[in-house]
Amino acid sequence: MAADAVMKVKEAEDQGKEIVRLAGEKARQTLAQAGKDAAARKKAVLAEAAKGRSDKIAAASAKSEKECEALVAQGREERSKLLAPDPAKLESAVQFVVERIVSASGDS
Repeated sequence: MAADAVMKVKEAEDQGKEIVRLAGEKARQTLAQAGKDAAARKKAVLAEAAKGRSDKIAAASAKSEKECEALVAQGREERSKLLAPDPAKLESAVQFVVERIVSASGDS
């Protein structure tokens, strides 16, 4: 009977060791899977952040270009005014210069 009790204790010990071994293996598997899941989540978060950043840059660029279009149009308008002055104003300026030259020459 003592030998039978020793055998049962030995079997219980072996079963306990197996349970501990399986638990350790399961823990390692769970940890490895958690690492994979975390890496996948990190990759997804970084991709989402990059997309958000790209969208914001594109929106800011489009807004800037739209604002610049107005300035460029205004500049073109001013340039055309300078390159093609109003003939009446030009004639008036020429007449003024001629009068000044004539009056300056008349005093000499």
